[in-house]
Amino acid sequence: MRLLQIWMARSSRTQLTTFFVLLALSTGLSAWMVVAFTSAPAGYAAAYTTGGAYLFASIIGLAGLVLIPWRQTRWFGLTLLVSAVWLIGSYAGLINILYRLDLVRWKSERAVSLLPEHGDGYHIYFQHGTSNAQIENFSDRLLHEPQSSRGRDLQTGIRSYARLTPVDGREVIAIGLQPSLTVNQRRDLCLRIRSESIVAEITESSLSGHAR
Repeated sequence: MRLLQIWMARSSRTQLTTFFVLLALSTGLSAWMVVAFTSAPAGYAAAYTTGGAYLFASIIGLAGLVLIPWRQTRWFGLTLLVSAVWLIGSYAGLINILYRLDLVRWKSERAVSLLPEHGDGYHIYFQHGTSNAQIENFSDRLLHEPQSSRGRDLQTGIRSYARLTPVDGREVIAIGLQPSLTVNQRRDLCLRIRSESIVAEITESSLSGHAR
């Protein structure tokens, strides 16, 4: 504490203002990323936020290290280094506390596999010689909503879509269905898929395909 008091006493008003501004910016950035971490839809998305926090801290810290060797910029370099340490320290500390207090949205979320279990979806096997273009056209028409500015969403009732490795030379895709899909809706979807000439077989369980 005494060292901090001595350092502040020797710093000019401009230097102190710069220090507190950078510290405030680091705090704001840390708080913003903490909110993003806790409100992420899944753990993998939260991991991107953590990666971003370390990236920002690394860039700020490296900038500080570059400036430290020169006397004219040493003070500013040290300030950047302190800001980088504060950024990652406050972020890591807060997310750890919130995670332990079960205040993270995705903590209790159950991981959903792209590959449906028996009865949870369909594995669709195509005729030998079916091209990728034909499969993409099939998927666009039967499994996906029309393209929009937000991208391409799966049709209502379909929760997942995955291309699998070929089985016996046949291309395969797997679709997972929402539990809310009624028996009649499942039957109608199955009939539409079967009616396509490129579809050789549709089953409720995988023969031996793996996601790719």
